Amino acid sequence: MKKKVDDYSRRVWVYVLKNKHETFSKFKEWNVLVENQTGNKVKKLRTDNGLEFCNKDFSQLCKLEGFARHLSVPGNPQQNGIVERMNRTLLNKVRCLLSNSGLPKRFWAEALNTSAYLINRSPSSTIGMLTPMEKWSGSKADYSVLRVFGFVAYAHVRSKVIVSRDVSVFREDVMYKDVMEAGKYAEDKAQQADEVRLEVELFSEEHDKEKEVIQLSNGASSSNMSSDYNLVRDLPRRQIIPPARYRNNEDLSAFLFTAAEMESVYEPITFHEAISCEERDCWIKAMQEEMDSLIQNETWELVDKHDDQRLVKCKWIFKIKEGLSGEVPIYKARLVAKGFTQKAGIDYNEIFSPVVKHISIRVILALTAVNDFELEQLDVKTAFLHGYLDEKIYMVQPLGFEVEEHKRKMCLLKRSLYGLKQSPRQWYQRFDDYIVSHDFSRSKYDSCVYFQEYNSGEFLYLLLYVDDILVACKDKLQITAVKQLLMREFDMKELGDAKKILGMEIYRDRSLGKLVVTHIGNQFKLSKLDSPTADEEIEKMQNVPYSSAVESLMYLMVCTRPDLGYAVGLVSRYLCNPGKNHWEAVKWIFRYLNGTKDVGLIFGQESDADSNVYGYVDADFAKDLDRGRSNTGYIFKVFSGVVSWKSTLQHIVALTTTESEYIALTEAVK
Repeated sequence: MKKKVDDYSRRVWVYVLKNKHETFSKFKEWNVLVENQTGNKVKKLRTDNGLEFCNKDFSQLCKLEGFARHLSVPGNPQQNGIVERMNRTLLNKVRCLLSNSGLPKRFWAEALNTSAYLINRSPSSTIGMLTPMEKWSGSKADYSVLRVFGFVAYAHVRSKVIVSRDVSVFREDVMYKDVMEAGKYAEDKAQQADEVRLEVELFSEEHDKEKEVIQLSNGASSSNMSSDYNLVRDLPRRQIIPPARYRNNEDLSAFLFTAAEMESVYEPITFHEAISCEERDCWIKAMQEEMDSLIQNETWELVDKHDDQRLVKCKWIFKIKEGLSGEVPIYKARLVAKGFTQKAGIDYNEIFSPVVKHISIRVILALTAVNDFELEQLDVKTAFLHGYLDEKIYMVQPLGFEVEEHKRKMCLLKRSLYGLKQSPRQWYQRFDDYIVSHDFSRSKYDSCVYFQEYNSGEFLYLLLYVDDILVACKDKLQITAVKQLLMREFDMKELGDAKKILGMEIYRDRSLGKLVVTHIGNQFKLSKLDSPTADEEIEKMQNVPYSSAVESLMYLMVCTRPDLGYAVGLVSRYLCNPGKNHWEAVKWIFRYLNGTKDVGLIFGQESDADSNVYGYVDADFAKDLDRGRSNTGYIFKVFSGVVSWKSTLQHIVALTTTESEYIALTEAVK
């Protein structure tokens, strides 16, 4: 399946292909179609890096036609978010159509075409509640030809009697692919004004209900229809399961030992709580600092209020930010917009913003350790306030800081604000434009990794994760120059040598360390059979913090503990309905962590380490007790340090050990 989406009207075209080699021919066919329909030429073409798009034929066509190519960064489908999201929208509709009609899966292509047909004729908030077809062509859609997908239909020619046709009725399920197919049964003689009767047999449990008949004739209007049909069936209400509650019992002991030893500090929820609690002076000072920063950045200007103007509300968020061990906590107050009140296509358009990948951070740490780079860290103060908005957004004045003589005015936002859906993207674009304009190059594989060659073969690396910046370079003077360059444009805080990034603490010159493989105890051969079935047991397990425990383990595994990959993957399969054995396995992992809490990733410790990338991949065979699937595991090492790893169930059932190994190898080399 290949699809194309017009960015302006959101109209979608879908093509069912036998193989990817047909992509080029179908694209040329589509290009001729849209140019003839609109009289305009395609200006820009945005695709992923698939070989069906990145080949000689496609490149030659783009040069001849003058298309501007936009290729998304590998592994970042969000950069082509409109068409990628359309994948899910289409497939959701396909599943619903097939399920509701009771048709087998072989009709997926018909359901896909029907889904695209309905999307093009359904109102969209992105384009002001117009339909894509109306936005595209300027004329409203005709709904008179719509029928419920999957209903049986018969076509009868009543102008003359043909014995061979009247002996029996050939029955088949008729799908609506396009409005033009409504008259395909009258193709024998176009000059005859044959009356066509379309019988629609409603599916029901009894199949013997009386059929409803609609009389139509060539040129007939929708007013001749005798009745309407419900396009959506009533679905049963989902059972609402209350959130799990924590209970003080011995089951929590293994989980609680991981919590940091700290005094419980109260964080207010609302503005009134903040100004009435014991730490009110700290919170008022924090709010004043935030307002000073907003005013200094000229985030908004006060304008007269209009009754019909859309207003975005705002609120104060209060957080106590913990530093390293022994440091005094910092009281932070942040003014945020209530972004959930924004409307897509009106208040914002594209919102995707990349962040640096964990693997990129680990590779830079490996380079730092081996080459003895300097590694320093910076923090951008109120980073989102540096982005410029493309849309006009009006906001109410902040609670507690209304301008006395202008209380009836509203804020016209000139810069992005925390909480707005487009704020991360606007900040990233502002930073990217600035850093690239000063002789930095952006990595093709990670949009948040920048590098600059200052001497022959000498590089400075810069990594961006929202408002956290890591700078690595052998020459400390070069790092100082880059910091000065950034501080001329953005308000920043120097943090000195990097000590903590994304919850990972960084230690230099560590003398000894090794990775230890986690082995789930032999007694824990988990499966769905261990999940509770009795209501009493299910209710009891809802009071156990199983999800929170697994999530904390998962983040630890993603950041610095590849040895937890298999164990965390195993217990995370039962988040929906965990049992007692599953919880015992989670506690076992925490006990293992308690004994190996000093284990971490080590880079540059081996004398024979080289710059080559080494990968190791393996697979078990049919160890999944529920479906018989195999498990894939791999790691990749640079300078003897592990920088990438994964442990996951294979998507298909392998029939042999050799097959499972090849599937694992394919996953590893992607």
